[in-house]
Amino acid sequence: VRPEKGFPCMYGPAVNTLKRLGVEVRLKENIKSIRKEGQTFVMLTGNDVIQATNIINTMPVQHIYKHLNSGVDAGLECVTLATIFISFAERNKFDAPILYNWGPLGRWKRLTVHSDYYGLRDGMQYASVEIPIFRAPNIDINNLFADFVSSSKAYRILGERINLEGFELVENAYPAHIAGAGDKKRKAMSRLNSLGFQSVGRQGRFDYLPTGQQVVNQVKKNLRV
Repeated sequence: VRPEKGFPCMYGPAVNTLKRLGVEVRLKENIKSIRKEGQTFVMLTGNDVIQATNIINTMPVQHIYKHLNSGVDAGLECVTLATIFISFAERNKFDAPILYNWGPLGRWKRLTVHSDYYGLRDGMQYASVEIPIFRAPNIDINNLFADFVSSSKAYRILGERINLEGFELVENAYPAHIAGAGDKKRKAMSRLNSLGFQSVGRQGRFDYLPTGQQVVNQVKKNLRV
């Protein structure tokens, strides 16, 4: 089950503004390698070669390491975020648009009720449920949905009528701060800095940044271009 296609791209206005300013936007480029020649970065992508004096990296640290083709592994791990989209008839005990799960039941961490902002659809409320997943090679969405429904009934959060409408998986959503990750991160960032990469964002700097404003503040602090 996948979400409906055809929704307008929320980043469209930003991309159009950049294009009007003369910025070339390329999406889904297949990066094969990145190397440094003097003061210039040389990036091989598909059948093209791109040269630049600066690279601002927001990719996960372990991914940029692979593109360097040095045989060195950053040794960092990340958490995948599964988001299931649900519709439901009624809810109990809470009226806020966002509910966090601090209890012992259920793998989910956050429920966001979007119909509070956009209204009902066919008489149903709808929401997204976020579920962090670590070191799980096989992800079964139906099992995750069943787990949420079971905990919802135990907590008496929602009524009996809950439907699975779709899902989305985001790899490398959060850095995994397990034992030893701090030292590995410092070594990895030191190497990238010595090569001249400018690393920003949650993935680019292996930082847990829970809000958009924190991401913006970090980018302003670290960006040198």
